[in-house]
Amino acid sequence: MYFDSGFRAEEDFMSEVVMIVSPGKWVAEEQLIALKGFKRGTLKRAREQSFLEGKEYIHVAPDGQPWDNSPCFYNLEEIDRWIERQAMAKPRRYIA
Repeated sequence: MYFDSGFRAEEDFMSEVVMIVSPGKWVAEEQLIALKGFKRGTLKRAREQSFLEGKEYIHVAPDGQPWDNSPCFYNLEEIDRWIERQAMAKPRRYIA
C-alpha cells in the first residue's frame, strides 16, 4: 500500500524486525571481535601468551570433550579486566 507521496505505509515497515541482544558472560570469538574490535591474530596470540584457559577463554565441544583446536568462548568480564591491566603504551622513538 502506497500513499500518493510515494512513501510506504506503516504496515510495510513493520515487516522488518530488529533485535537488540545483551551478550552473556561467555561469548563466541565472532561476538568478541564485534564487541571489542580485536583481530583474530590478536586473540590467538593472547590465548598463547596471556590468557588462562578456564579464566579468559574456554574451548567448547558439543560432547563436552573439547580439543585444543575446538572453538573458543571468551569471558567478557575477564577480558575487560585483562584490557584494564595493560601497560601504558611506550612513546615512539623518532630517528632524526
